[in-house]
Amino acid sequence: MVFNQSKNTYYYSDTIKIQTLHTPNNSFHLYAGLIGLESGVIKNYDTPNGDDTLTQEHLIKALKFSNPVFFSVNARRIKQEKLQNWLNLLNYGNRDISGGLQTCWENSSLKISTKQQFDLLKKLYYYNLPFSFENIRLVKSTFHVTKLVNKNVYSYKVTGTQNGKPHAWYIGYVEFLNNTYMFVQSLQSNKVSAPTFEALNGEVMYQILHSLGILGEEACGHL
Repeated sequence: MVFNQSKNTYYYSDTIKIQTLHTPNNSFHLYAGLIGLESGVIKNYDTPNGDDTLTQEHLIKALKFSNPVFFSVNARRIKQEKLQNWLNLLNYGNRDISGGLQTCWENSSLKISTKQQFDLLKKLYYYNLPFSFENIRLVKSTFHVTKLVNKNVYSYKVTGTQNGKPHAWYIGYVEFLNNTYMFVQSLQSNKVSAPTFEALNGEVMYQILHSLGILGEEACGHL
């Protein structure tokens, strides 16, 4: 699913597919991090060695390297009732955390569609979520940046499994001087290994953006 900001136009191939629910896997970390920050579970100061406090520095590393242990601890400290309230407020997917407070987003009860992921991404991009400007900016700063001629690609790519098969999300946006394109992709395959699938995730997204004239040949192999 792709959105052209200047034309206020969406591009997608199948209305049913973009409404189909999938496991969020580590794409949930973006919003779990924001909830942890806003709830005060993740602190904005450094801690001495040996202190088990979660900090912004820890969050940045956990988002960039998809650290599941950090987010399990984060969810446990947020506590179930507060996490549920936040998901209700965000209207996050099916909002079902019955599969376990610390793992519900990992091929479990919590599900989200491509359209729902996109709606959240759009709100994240415009700072239109119930979190502070600084907290949203911190999370957005962890997106991978690919610098190209006259544009930059900001992306958050995760891979995991869904029903025993490789599954991936590719979330992000392409910024030009006078326009922005946002994109969300959910991809699943039952034929390739995990490392190959991760590369395939970027290649499929590149082909989509290339076909729409958003990215040129210089971006090939960089997503």
